[in-house]
Amino acid sequence: MPVVVVVSEEERSRRSLDRQLQAQGFTAEEGSGGLEALRRVYALRPDAVVLEAGLTGMDTQELTR
Repeated sequence: MPVVVVVSEEERSRRSLDRQLQAQGFTAEEGSGGLEALRRVYALRPDAVVLEAGLTGMDTQELTR
């Protein structure tokens, strides 16, 4: 199953997207911020990452480098 890391500071948004992805056959993992997203990406090596545009503490462009 393809793995997708979903990163958003809003829990409701993360959970909603997780459910939608799982219904389509993806394994969805959540992250609530930039540093947590980095840890999950390095640990899981996901097929895709969905990022909230305005994360606190880490610029989205910085995170994608």
